[in-house]
Parts: sequence; structure tokens; C-alpha cells
Amino acid sequence: MTRISSFNANQNLMFQIMNAQMKFNEAQMQVSSGKKATNLGDHGRDAHVAVATMATRDRYQSYANTATKLKSELDAQALALKEITQVAQDLRQAMMEAVASGKGTAMMEQAESAFQRATSVLNTNFGGKYLFGGGRTDTPPVSVQNLEELSALTASDDAFVNDNLVQATRIDDGVTVSYGLRAKEDIASDLYSAFKTLKDYATANGDLTGDLTEAHMNELRTQLQNLPDIISGLTTVEAKNGAVQNRVENAINRQEDRLITLNELIGKMTDADMAEAATNLQLAQTTMQASAQAFSMLQRTSLLDYL
Repeated sequence: MTRISSFNANQNLMFQIMNAQMKFNEAQMQVSSGKKATNLGDHGRDAHVAVATMATRDRYQSYANTATKLKSELDAQALALKEITQVAQDLRQAMMEAVASGKGTAMMEQAESAFQRATSVLNTNFGGKYLFGGGRTDTPPVSVQNLEELSALTASDDAFVNDNLVQATRIDDGVTVSYGLRAKEDIASDLYSAFKTLKDYATANGDLTGDLTEAHMNELRTQLQNLPDIISGLTTVEAKNGAVQNRVENAINRQEDRLITLNELIGKMTDADMAEAATNLQLAQTTMQASAQAFSMLQRTSLLDYL
């Protein structure tokens, strides 16, 4: 006699449908996300290794972000320093031409222009902060705007309001670089002293607007002797900034290499095999459809079919 037991058959088919549904959902998640699982806990014994590797990657990514931002700031400093050095060279050239021609009018006009360029550069604002203010990043480090205001001061250093803080930041494990340059201490104290000396002498001797006397030219020759050392000092600051730029670029390259390696390691632990996931998705869908069809047929089966 044929025995009919629809309850057991229904239970078995329901289990197959639910199992196929779970496999379908898992495969669909892998195909859509590209990951083996939606959370690290589902990675089993690889989970703690993945967490540690991700933490290391995030630390190096933070270093890379800091170094990249710092590189932009150092590039801005390099351009500013180049301009300041050019200002010193232009001042020297103007004074030499005045001595050679015996006329001072163009010299003082050129000196004024050079000074205003220097002040503008030293008051450079980059990313919302003043580059050369030390720790006072919210205040322009030079408080005067022209030679008249500079000459009115007791000393040229009174033109600067930056503080003494040298800014530094970490760009790698155990690696901290000092990069901040201060308007007075690192860059322009001697240059502004030269500007003030020239302006003070010009003010006391008829502003040097016409023909220069021999005494005038002898004074200018004396002042000119200081400018090569000032220019050399500025060139040295440029070189030091360049050295820091190189260190930061090397650090960025190291972090990028590390991040590539770490992302590959993490990918091996967490990324799904897309070909396998697509095959599993198709297989689960087919199994689910077949089980559902069998279940539907069983639901339509009646004892009358056997009578």
C-alpha cells in the first residue's frame, strides 16, 4: 500500500526553501558589497587579525593625511621664502644701481616696493592661518605696511608680533618634524633691519631723492656690505625648508606603500570571490525556485488523487 505523509514532506521542503533563501541572501550580499560578510564577527578566526590589520592601516592613513597636508604647507613656505630672497636681491640691486648712477630716487621707490612685497609674503595666510606667526596663527606676524611705519619704530624687530613657538607634527611612528618658520627669528629680522637703516638714513638726509653726494654713496656702500650675508641666510632657510619637504615626501611614499600592502592583506581576509559569489547566487536562486515549486505541487496534492 502507498503511504501518504504530507506533513513530513512539507517540513522537509520548507527547510530546503529557508536554507536556499539564506544562501541566496548571503550570495546576494557578497555580490552587492564585494565582501564576505557584513560584519567582522562573521569572519571567524580571521576576525581578530582583520581588526588588528585595519587598525594599523588607519594609523598609517592618518599619518599619510597629515603628511600630505603638511607638504602643501611646506610648498607654500618654499614659494614665500623664494620671494623673500628675491626681495633682498632686488634691494641690493637697487642700492648698487643708485651708487653706480649717483641718483637715489629710483632706489627709494624700489626699496618701498620691495618692502611691501616682503610684508605681504610674511603675512601669508594659508588654510586659515598665518604661515610665519609661530604659535600666533590668527595674527599677521608683521604689523607695519610701509617703510614710513617701519622707520617710526624704535627697532626693526618691533615690526614683528609672532611668538617663538616652532610648530611640529608627527608623520610616522616615532617621527616628528619641525616645520614652522617664524617671521622674525627665522626669516626677516636682518632684512627688516637693513630696510630700516636705509629708510632712517634717507629720512635724515633729504630722502635721497636727487643726486647723491660722495658721503651718501659711501654710506650706501657700507650698508650694501650686509646684504650678501642676509641673502645667504635666506638661501640657507630655503634649503632647510627643502630638506623638510624631502623628508615629508619620503614619508608619504612610505605610507602609500604600506597602505597598498595592508589593503591587499585586508582584502584577502574580507573580500568575496566575485565569480564564486555570482555562481552561488544563481545556484541558490535555482534551488529556491525548485523547492518552492515542489512545495506548491505538494500543497495541491489530495488523497482523492490516490482513490
